[in-house]
Amino acid sequence: MVDFYSSPPFNGGHIAIPINEVRITPIAEQILIDAGVDPSDLVRRHAFGDWGDTLPDQWQMNIDGLKRKDCIESIYKVGRGEIWVITDPGWKVTTICTFIER
Repeated sequence: MVDFYSSPPFNGGHIAIPINEVRITPIAEQILIDAGVDPSDLVRRHAFGDWGDTLPDQWQMNIDGLKRKDCIESIYKVGRGEIWVITDPGWKVTTICTFIER
């Protein structure tokens, strides 16, 4: 479980997505290490509804997905790449990955 309460929340302080199991792929992990970014910071933003650099269409799909416990996707520019944070439908697993690993 990620500690969402250790930094200021997004979304007016309301968790949009409860986070259970978190997985990270090797390439995403290396990008985050190289950039000095803590993966839990991205997961926290994702959970509170700050979906980063997600395009408007996907942002709307995320909003709609909140109503149905559907897939929620975030994109964050990190170092030399983009990191995706994806919560699967049903919200059991959240994966931190790159575009090619999703």
